[in-house]
Amino acid sequence: MLDTGSSHADEGTQTPSISLTRPEDWKYIAEGNATIAFTYTGPDSNFREFALRLRKTNAAAPKDVMREPNSGIGLTAGHTRSDTLRTPRFTASEEGDHACKDLAFHSQVIARLLPNECLPRIKTVKLERGWLESLHALEGRTYSRPAARKSVGGIDVCADTGVLATDLVGSAPLAVEIKPKWGFLPSTSKWLSRETAPVKTTTCRYCMHSCLKLHGRDSNSRSFCPLDLYSRDEERVTRAISALWDEWAADDASFNNLRIFAEGKPVRPNDHNSLARLAQVLGYPKSNLTGFSCLKDVFCSALVPLVLTTAAFSTLAELQRSLDVLDIEGLLAIHKRAALSISDLAEPTIGDWNAFVDTYTSGFRTWNHENPAMGNAATYRLAYTLSATFKDCSVILQPHSTTPASDTRGCAAVIDLGVKPLSRLQEWASKDRKIALFYAEHVPETERRTCIDNNRKLRVSSRCSNWRADLADIFRGVLRR
Repeated sequence: MLDTGSSHADEGTQTPSISLTRPEDWKYIAEGNATIAFTYTGPDSNFREFALRLRKTNAAAPKDVMREPNSGIGLTAGHTRSDTLRTPRFTASEEGDHACKDLAFHSQVIARLLPNECLPRIKTVKLERGWLESLHALEGRTYSRPAARKSVGGIDVCADTGVLATDLVGSAPLAVEIKPKWGFLPSTSKWLSRETAPVKTTTCRYCMHSCLKLHGRDSNSRSFCPLDLYSRDEERVTRAISALWDEWAADDASFNNLRIFAEGKPVRPNDHNSLARLAQVLGYPKSNLTGFSCLKDVFCSALVPLVLTTAAFSTLAELQRSLDVLDIEGLLAIHKRAALSISDLAEPTIGDWNAFVDTYTSGFRTWNHENPAMGNAATYRLAYTLSATFKDCSVILQPHSTTPASDTRGCAAVIDLGVKPLSRLQEWASKDRKIALFYAEHVPETERRTCIDNNRKLRVSSRCSNWRADLADIFRGVLRR
């Protein structure tokens, strides 16, 4: 699983100039706040089955700030819109362009923690302003963009390089993007406050956050729990996929945790033509297209085997859990004890990240996290920050029944793995406390959801005065489910 020593990042591969291709041969796929993605439809084999990710302009943020989109194709370009305070510090040769920074972090950090089979192939490509201007001029003629996205900017025609990544959406008849979110419960309550411990150790972060976001509406309509998806249990995984479908359908495909693409195009539950495409790639008879619930069953049947067999979800859950060993509350506590602030921190260099991965893969997971050394505060900061990347990524699934590849299990790749800035630690801490306290105050104990973490290894902390009561709570939760 860890420190594979290789990467799908083709740093040394010489790619022909993209300016030799016709802008008209690049088809718009999707975009996020910071980048826009196109897939190649022309004759040059060097660019087939690749998606081109281009940086967007954004008047609301400095041009030298990386941001992380959620467009579902290959590698992302950094941080979210609220990450505009700081950027990671890289070597002078890497400072020239964001694509080089992305590739360095991907190949030197991410690729050491995720197996190659779970990563898209990526490489940088040189860009020319005239070619970018021609591509930009085609907007509204050969491709159109959502109105809401136009307000966030267009193609940055001044960019020197872009990123070519495996076209995970257009390379298979069916592609499904799932944002799985947090896949674990805290293993100890030592670092949790008395107000947050009862809910944090029982209800997962996603389910608590959903309750907050749906305050005043029917929160019971949200039945998806990430721990079901990560469970490796067929019944629970099926329940998770079914819940994702229901919420996707209820929100007319605007639900952020599930996106479905058939023949490279987005599927919407209220669009008969896109549903027909989905039915076709699933082998579902068109004559039965009115049976929406039956189409859901076929969809779940196609997806569940891949979720159960891919290493993507189990690896993500383990990385999240082993990197976030103190919880954000514990991270704040050890900084307070060491008289350190989590504000105004210098962002790590790529060398710092490499050194951290060396520590993580060699011994970090065997440290005594119940009594952490104050001198290791910087290491715990990086660990938590990296865990945030794995909590906010997406997985693209290409089920075996619709994929012409030789691997009968299908294909799965993890995307949106941009580096997060340390400057968000205080923001994360405030948000975490807000979510947990809201859930504790607004949801009666008898109505709280009990989320089951199959891989949780409970550690008895010094604050646990009655381990029998803790076990009784766990068993009551199992019976309640």
